[in-house]
Formats: sequence, structure tokens, C-alpha cells
Amino acid sequence: MISTPLRLRLRSRSVSALAAALVLAPLPVLLAMPAAHAAYARLYEPRLTPIAGVPFTLKGIITSDVERPIKLKVVGGSGGPQTIATSTATRKGTFTFRKVVLDRSGTLVAVAPRFRGNLNHAKPQVATAPVPVTVTRQSGELVALPPVVQQGTSPEAPSNAAHVVASFEPARPGRRVQLHQLTKGDWVTVQRGVQDRGGFASFEVPAGQTFRAVTLVAKRVPAVTTKNATSRSWTPEFEDTFSGDALDTRVWSDRGQDGTESQGLRTCAVVDDSMRWLSGGTLQLGIGLDPDRAAETCSYNSPRYGAGTSPYLLNSQIDSRKAYNFAHGFAAARVKWQQPRGMHGGFWLQPLAGKVPGRPDLGTEVDIVEHFGDGSLKDGFGSFVHHLAENGTMVPMAADPEPTALLKPVGDEWWSSYHVFSVEWTDREYIFRVEGREYWRETRAVSQVDQFLLFSMLTSDYELKDLQAAEMAATASVDWVRVWR
Repeated sequence: MISTPLRLRLRSRSVSALAAALVLAPLPVLLAMPAAHAAYARLYEPRLTPIAGVPFTLKGIITSDVERPIKLKVVGGSGGPQTIATSTATRKGTFTFRKVVLDRSGTLVAVAPRFRGNLNHAKPQVATAPVPVTVTRQSGELVALPPVVQQGTSPEAPSNAAHVVASFEPARPGRRVQLHQLTKGDWVTVQRGVQDRGGFASFEVPAGQTFRAVTLVAKRVPAVTTKNATSRSWTPEFEDTFSGDALDTRVWSDRGQDGTESQGLRTCAVVDDSMRWLSGGTLQLGIGLDPDRAAETCSYNSPRYGAGTSPYLLNSQIDSRKAYNFAHGFAAARVKWQQPRGMHGGFWLQPLAGKVPGRPDLGTEVDIVEHFGDGSLKDGFGSFVHHLAENGTMVPMAADPEPTALLKPVGDEWWSSYHVFSVEWTDREYIFRVEGREYWRETRAVSQVDQFLLFSMLTSDYELKDLQAAEMAATASVDWVRVWR
């Protein structure tokens, strides 16, 4: 595994010259506070993506020491700016527009008209910078999956029940969802749930039945009905529940670094079987100090993160290449990750014959999940696909990690509960999910050859600066791993 943590890029918003002209001509727009006493105003983007025809709330702020009226205008139309809502700024300058309704996407500004009070309160007109607001309609999808939904705080035997998972865009957390089953030609409500923070609702269901999910009308949001999905029974082709006292070495082998030391990725670490063990029906993956080099200091120089020194370390990394390989199917593992930073755990796939330059169809690295510790990647995790360009350089592709933070329950953490991380690999795409909730779909560089499973806990050069000696006893706990074809 050679991927590095992502640096998130903030998307800048721009307004066309025509729209800017329409705003600037009638409304003086102040983009910043240029002087100590200059007026400043800002309109914040909606917290949730607005749904067409459904009221939503917008907030903003203006420099003011008096209450003054504020107007919300749509700009850029042929008829000039149109006022669609009014409010009043408080003495602290905050204002809120409630029950704003848009039927289509548009650009909004908040305008504080010239305020005529007493001589001490005379205020000039002030307008915010324009804010593009995208308006959409909620849509839904229902997908039938193998047993890849099993969040919990303790190790458990793998479930064999099928699941259907509904997803709705844009998400409306807390909105009620009904699951209907087709029974003798009629749709019958069989389960109820609510959308979570990501817009998902999952249901355990019997195999061989047809279902649909329906959100109910609420706060002027129209009902949404998904297409049908039919559940099926699933029997794993491969499974390890890590029971017993020792790792099954007929299946798993301790894997070396494959030259990553020379790439400046793990200069100070080697894989050692003492860093993985079984306990209470789980595989524990850890790191530790290298006792054979306790008196030495390792110097490293990460190309992106700088130079430093570290003790020599032991890592854990196992793979199934000698015993089990597969092409296309569902691969899933139930894992509780480590909390500290400075190390990262992973569940991933590698091609049996290695990667071939310019031929991703002959094998790619598929990092189903990498967890870099508390507070990394906006509290989410990473998923990556790597292949070799024709000149042999690595070509990385990655999921946006920020939305993955919403895929766990409120108050839960990736190190406080077990979660099922999975990839659905077909001949056309990879679909990445946690607890059955899809967060990334990649159609480029899809492998068509056999690949094997890996688990690891690694200390790469770029994260050694965050590694604390007092936290090195932390481990990742793997409850089970399964593959369905």
C-alpha cells in the first residue's frame, strides 16, 4: 500500500461576467472589509442542498450596530434583481431569511438598503457577494446487497441475512422511509426507518423478495419512490472469522514491503509476524519497536513531508496470495480501526501477477479502506485505486474522504465500533461502501484478473512525525473477512 493522505481542495465559486455586471451595477458588492470602519456583509451558503419548491433557511452577517432591514434578491435574470424574502439584522449584525423558496437554481445576494435613522444611525446601502445556489429534486435508489451491514461495538458472528439499502439525494436526515414488499401483486409496508446523515436507510430482508423504498411527504417535500430491487441469498466463497489461537498460515502469509523502502515510503519499518495475533475471535494488527535495532536511530526524508528521525519499527501486513485469489465479486471486512495518528491500517487488493505498465486491466491496487487516525481526512477515511502508466509511474485515483465522515452514526468513531467496509468489483467498475452505504464509484482502470486480499498496519515516512511512543500499543481489530461471487 503506497497511498498518502489526501490534501482536500476547496472548490472556488465564480460568477460569470454578465451576472457580476448585473449585480455590481445596481448593488455595490463588498467582497471584504477593506478598512476598519467599512461596511461588510456576507451571505452564507445553504446548510443543505435546497429542494425545488421546498422552503429553506439562509443566514448572513453585516457590520451594524442597529437593527436594519435586509432584502434577499435573485440576480442575473432578464428582469433585473427580484426580491424574494425580507428580514431584519440584529444589533450584532446577524440576519436570517426563513422559508426561502426557489423553483430553480439561481444566484442570490442579500442587500441592506440605505438606512435612514437619526444622524447617528444613517447607514449606506450594503450588499453581499453573490452566492450561487443549486436547487434540485430529491431522488432515491434501492440496491440489494449481501450481508455488508453489521455495525456494532463488539465482535459478532457474520450475518447471513440479505439487505436492501435505500439512498436519497439530497439527504434529508430524519425523514421517514417506508420499505414496501410486493406481496400477491400489492405493495405492503413491512419496515420503517429514517434517513441518516448521508441520506441512507438500510433494512435486513428475506431473500427472494421484491422491495421498494418510499419517503413520506414532509414539510412540502414530495414523496419519493425508488425503483424495485429483488433480494437474493448469498453464500460466501471465502471467509475467515479469525477464531482459534493462531492465524491460519495455510491462508495468510506475512508480506514484505515489496521495495517500498527504496521509494522513501517506509524507510524505518519492516514487516514482522510478532505484530499480528488473534484475540477473542479477532485479528489484531499493530506496530512496535524493532528490538534488533533498539540502539539505532533511523533517518528518513519524505519527498512531500520532509526529513526526520525515528526509532526502527516493526509493522504488520498479511495477504492471501498463496491460498485465495479472485476476480470480480464483493469483498468485505468488519473492522474497528486504531485511534492514534502516525500509523495507518488498511484492507486492500493486489493483482496476483503484479501491476503491468499501461495495462490496468491486468491488475490494479485497490485500497478498499485506509484509516490514518483520529482527526485525519476530515474525520473520514481514504479509498484509492492505483495503476501504472506506460512509463511505470504510479497513477492514483481517490475517493473524496470528507463525505465518508457522515457514514457513521452520530457520536460513533471509526475506532469505537466495528464497521463493514466493502468493494463491489465488476468487469466495469468498483463500488465502495461502508455499511452498505455507497460513497465512491470508479469506472476507470478496472482490473480483469485475479487479485488477493491484504490487511496491514503500517508506519510510512510521511506520518512518522505524528507517531507517539505512548500510543504505539494501539491496534486495528478485524472481526471477519468474506468474499461473495
